[in-house]
Amino acid sequence: EISKSMIANTGLKKLELNENQFGDEAARELGRALKVNSTLVELSLWGCRIGDPGAIAIANGLEHNTSLQNLSLSLNCFGLNGASEI
Repeated sequence: EISKSMIANTGLKKLELNENQFGDEAARELGRALKVNSTLVELSLWGCRIGDPGAIAIANGLEHNTSLQNLSLSLNCFGLNGASEI
């Protein structure tokens, strides 16, 4: 749902989803949305239980994203594999 909103919304600049604990599946959706979103400048996802698969999906989305300037992923549970992709 959030990823669909990110894709459709052309005015969203800042999104804070801290402590939602939605995990890797939601992170995968956000990664897909980041590929096409061109307006989001700041995304905060600390404390969302994102593991390596979710971090990697976000990193893949960032490869195609040209607008995001600030990303907060503190207090998640990804390890070196996820961190190295980000």
